[in-house]
Amino acid sequence: RTGQPADGEVVVIGAAATIRGAGDDVTSEPGALGDEIARSDRGTAAVGSADMATLDGLPVIKRPAAVGAMTSSGSVDLGAVDESVLVADPTAPFGVRVDEAAFVAETVRAMDSAALTILDPGELDRAYAYGSASSEEQYDELRQAALRRTDALLGAIVDELPPDTMLLVVAVTPPSSTWELTPLVAYGAGVHPGRLVSPSTQRADLVTLTDVSATVLEALGLERPDGMIGRPLEYQDGAADIGGLAAMNDVATGRERVYYPVAITFIVMQALVYLAAILILSMGGPTPTRFLQALRFTVVTFAAWPLATFLVRIVPDLMTLGVVTHLLIWAVALALAALAVRRTGHPLAPLQLLAVLTMAVLLVDVSTGSHLLQSSILGYSPHTSNRYTGFGNTAYAVLAPCALIAAVLLVDRSARRKEALLAAGALLGLVIVIDGAPWLGSDVGGILSLVPVCALLLAHLSGRRVGTKAVVLAGVATAVVLAVAVGADLLRSPSDQTHFANAFDDGSNIVDTLQRRWSANVRIFGRSVWTWMVPIIAVLGVYVLVIARGWRRLLPAGSPLRAGVMGLFAASVLGWLVNDSGVVVTALFLVFIGPYLTLVVIADRFGGPQLLEPAPVDDEPGTGAIAREVRAG
Repeated sequence: RTGQPADGEVVVIGAAATIRGAGDDVTSEPGALGDEIARSDRGTAAVGSADMATLDGLPVIKRPAAVGAMTSSGSVDLGAVDESVLVADPTAPFGVRVDEAAFVAETVRAMDSAALTILDPGELDRAYAYGSASSEEQYDELRQAALRRTDALLGAIVDELPPDTMLLVVAVTPPSSTWELTPLVAYGAGVHPGRLVSPSTQRADLVTLTDVSATVLEALGLERPDGMIGRPLEYQDGAADIGGLAAMNDVATGRERVYYPVAITFIVMQALVYLAAILILSMGGPTPTRFLQALRFTVVTFAAWPLATFLVRIVPDLMTLGVVTHLLIWAVALALAALAVRRTGHPLAPLQLLAVLTMAVLLVDVSTGSHLLQSSILGYSPHTSNRYTGFGNTAYAVLAPCALIAAVLLVDRSARRKEALLAAGALLGLVIVIDGAPWLGSDVGGILSLVPVCALLLAHLSGRRVGTKAVVLAGVATAVVLAVAVGADLLRSPSDQTHFANAFDDGSNIVDTLQRRWSANVRIFGRSVWTWMVPIIAVLGVYVLVIARGWRRLLPAGSPLRAGVMGLFAASVLGWLVNDSGVVVTALFLVFIGPYLTLVVIADRFGGPQLLEPAPVDDEPGTGAIAREVRAG
């Protein structure tokens, strides 16, 4: 099946399917660890079997230890993964359990010859699978018995451990259908008593599975192969904060439980409101003032919703309340909207306030340790994410549109264009630095998408023509900023370096990286609930910009507001291309584009200063565009 010889004692016949199933967007395929060990002329071994049966008694072959130890040909040099390490026992799940004596004997044989031995007695797998047909009391008893047998085996292996051997006890997946944080213990050669820490996560006591292979290779004195992510585990004095980890797990579990209901409700609400708004606004005659006021408040609530998801996370336990968490997010969003709609002086004044507040909260949070981003709805979860600090893709997709909106409205509302441009440039520069600095936001995709858009936006706002030359210069500026960020990361100690510096160590190139990201983007587009934001805002955009003639009438050429719309759309598309979260990034940009366009239409429908005072007008083109439209009737 692999086209390669598989001459070990153990052969994984599903190796080819496993490798193919990993997908095209991974940098290191299954079997890479075994291949690297084989290249050093040392062997791998696997001992243990999780074989069981269906509830009807049909045999089920389950031997995952061999997958971890195999080469890309599916070969494992030695070991025992069949019934030879099992014994019949009518009191055990499916009438079978591990044979302790045979398991230990095979492990000793493997450790004598192999550089890497992976052990899996399979006891917990059998107990969990049997639980679906057992009473809760019986399942608890069987699970405790499985734990005792596993723990006894571990003690026996420790007694036989050669002096130059490291033992890693790893719970690869949780023994249930619910994702949980699982324990990892290191013991033996090279291990210093204390706490395990991971340079990959930069979080106290939190390590990641990709670090295991890197730790194994370092212990064997081998280099990581190209594309293999993860960093060798390190040690610190002191004891791990088990209580803190349990609390982290509870918050992450709560977040995973409510994520999809919260996201779906938010998206459906926008679809219903924008559809109703289009239908009513497209009717002939004057639009009722109460409807316009209600619509204004509603779309401002949508713009406040992302900030609300982070503010609720201030009290971690609030993320564990299920439906109450859902309701709290909307309650906070409504309160923020009630505050924002009091802002007048410009049609987009409420949106400007929310953009500034959201941006401030995110920048301060990342600068102080990214506490709000972890396990928040639009942050990242230690259960499902490959990022643990800095700006993830979703948080960036909230920060970037807020920064662009704040900068555009700063210029549009100011009678002093030059000073406003300098202030807007300083604001965008600050956002880029915090988003891209390896020790803060550590966001490569943010640099690649935000720097060129900000450069072109500032050029447009200054009255310069944005042509091919400007686009080339924006690309050069992006390359320079990225090079500075990479250089700064390379100057840091290896344990503190991030993926900026590591990108030059894994053998990847920009073409491979972009291909992997595009593959991930295509996959996500068809699966993510956030994909629905695209048609929702596309319909709204067609109505506002084409049917209502907003592109020329409400967003006249040369106006900062038109530049803002162009910048938001451009950044949303570019963010889609360079971030592996794909359409999710674009969708969160659209969350802010919807209110942006709607508030412009509402101001036009009022036909006067009922809700807002005209913005200052000066002699420079584009400033106060909506104010002039309102005055013109």
